[in-house]
Amino acid sequence: MYSDEDCLYSSEVTFYELAGMELPYSSGGIASSYCDSCVEQDDDGNVGTSEFCMGLKEASGGCDEYDQSQCDLVEQLQSAIKAESKSGGGMAIFLWILFALALVGGGWWFFKVYKAKKAASGVDTTPISGAMS
Repeated sequence: MYSDEDCLYSSEVTFYELAGMELPYSSGGIASSYCDSCVEQDDDGNVGTSEFCMGLKEASGGCDEYDQSQCDLVEQLQSAIKAESKSGGGMAIFLWILFALALVGGGWWFFKVYKAKKAASGVDTTPISGAMS
């Protein structure tokens, strides 16, 4: 705070003494650093641009010849989102295949351990031919 209208001399009186509260935004900025994603997925797994981002594009009033960069960015994001949704979600397919392989591998390992324990305990697990004839 300053004691003159030209802001040349610092005042000894603080904002807290005058207002009874701390100076707003004195410990941080006005704008948040939180970012929202423009990618949105519906219940069917379709991917698209969120209403929030579409609203920003519409609220901007469109593009002009002087500031095309932001509109180009939004169009690039929309193109990337559409390309990802057309690709069929390759990562999801990969994860399902990985899960299936892990399931089969785990079953095979469990079976081998089971057979090894049975063999170690001395129990004969081979079928007896003609036992019930």
